[in-house]
Amino acid sequence: MAGEGFAGVILCYTGDGTGPISRTGVFLMTTPASQGDSDRISRAFTIEGSAMTLEGMKKQAEARGFTIMCDEGPPMGDNTAPSPMTYFAVSVLF
Repeated sequence: MAGEGFAGVILCYTGDGTGPISRTGVFLMTTPASQGDSDRISRAFTIEGSAMTLEGMKKQAEARGFTIMCDEGPPMGDNTAPSPMTYFAVSVLF
Protein backbone atom coordinates (compact mmCIF):
# COMPACT_ATOMS: atom_id res chain seq x y z
CA MET A 1 0.00 0.00 0.00
CA ALA A 2 1.19 3.50 -0.72
CA GLY A 3 2.63 5.38 2.21
CA GLU A 4 3.36 2.29 4.30
CA GLY A 5 6.84 1.13 5.24
CA PHE A 6 8.36 -2.31 5.21
CA ALA A 7 10.63 -4.04 7.69
CA GLY A 8 11.90 -7.56 7.35
CA VAL A 9 14.65 -9.95 8.33
CA ILE A 10 16.16 -12.56 6.06
CA LEU A 11 18.05 -15.37 7.83
CA CYS A 12 20.06 -18.29 6.50
CA TYR A 13 21.22 -21.12 8.79
CA THR A 14 24.09 -23.41 7.82
CA GLY A 15 25.72 -26.29 9.61
CA ASP A 16 26.10 -30.05 9.40
CA GLY A 17 24.68 -30.80 12.85
CA THR A 18 28.05 -31.75 14.30
CA GLY A 19 29.72 -28.38 14.80
CA PRO A 20 28.97 -24.70 15.19
CA ILE A 21 25.86 -23.34 13.51
CA SER A 22 26.45 -20.24 11.42
CA ARG A 23 23.75 -17.71 10.69
CA THR A 24 23.79 -14.82 8.28
CA GLY A 25 21.08 -12.24 8.19
CA VAL A 26 19.97 -9.03 6.59
CA PHE A 27 17.62 -6.54 8.24
CA LEU A 28 15.80 -4.33 5.77
CA MET A 29 13.62 -1.34 6.51
CA THR A 30 12.06 1.23 4.21
CA THR A 31 9.92 4.24 4.98
CA PRO A 32 8.43 5.83 1.86
CA ALA A 33 7.53 9.48 1.67
CA SER A 34 3.87 10.29 2.00
CA GLN A 35 2.19 11.69 -1.06
CA GLY A 36 1.86 15.44 -0.75
CA ASP A 37 4.24 15.60 2.27
CA SER A 38 7.26 17.51 1.00
CA ASP A 39 8.91 17.57 4.47
CA ARG A 40 9.25 13.80 4.66
CA ILE A 41 11.72 11.89 2.55
CA SER A 42 11.88 8.24 1.61
CA ARG A 43 14.67 6.28 3.28
CA ALA A 44 15.92 2.73 3.50
CA PHE A 45 18.68 0.97 5.38
CA THR A 46 20.17 -2.49 5.45
CA ILE A 47 22.19 -4.11 8.22
CA GLU A 48 24.05 -7.29 7.32
CA GLY A 49 25.63 -9.58 9.88
CA SER A 50 26.67 -13.11 10.64
CA ALA A 51 26.73 -15.13 13.85
CA MET A 52 28.02 -18.47 14.98
CA THR A 53 27.51 -20.68 17.98
CA LEU A 54 30.69 -21.36 19.95
CA GLU A 55 31.05 -23.71 22.91
CA GLY A 56 28.19 -23.94 25.39
CA MET A 57 25.86 -20.96 25.14
CA LYS A 58 28.53 -18.57 23.77
CA LYS A 59 27.86 -16.88 20.45
CA GLN A 60 29.86 -14.50 18.30
CA ALA A 61 28.41 -12.07 15.76
CA GLU A 62 29.98 -9.77 13.20
CA ALA A 63 28.15 -6.67 11.95
CA ARG A 64 29.43 -3.41 10.44
CA GLY A 65 33.01 -4.31 11.33
CA PHE A 66 32.23 -4.98 15.00
CA THR A 67 32.53 -8.29 16.83
CA ILE A 68 29.85 -8.91 19.45
CA MET A 69 29.96 -11.74 21.97
CA CYS A 70 27.11 -13.05 24.10
CA ASP A 71 26.71 -15.76 26.72
CA GLU A 72 24.16 -16.81 29.30
CA GLY A 73 24.66 -16.78 33.06
CA PRO A 74 24.90 -19.96 35.13
CA PRO A 75 23.67 -22.63 35.08
CA MET A 76 23.28 -22.55 31.27
CA GLY A 77 26.36 -20.50 30.38
CA ASP A 78 29.64 -19.25 31.77
CA ASN A 79 28.64 -15.56 32.13
CA THR A 80 31.60 -14.41 29.99
CA ALA A 81 29.57 -11.79 28.08
CA PRO A 82 26.16 -10.11 28.26
CA SER A 83 23.15 -12.27 27.39
CA PRO A 84 21.17 -11.58 24.18
CA MET A 85 18.31 -10.22 26.33
CA THR A 86 20.73 -7.78 27.97
CA TYR A 87 21.75 -6.42 24.55
CA PHE A 88 18.08 -6.08 23.60
CA ALA A 89 17.12 -4.31 26.86
CA VAL A 90 20.03 -1.88 26.64
CA SER A 91 19.27 -1.10 22.97
CA VAL A 92 15.83 0.11 24.03
CA LEU A 93 17.49 2.59 26.39
CA PHE A 94 19.37 4.23 23.51
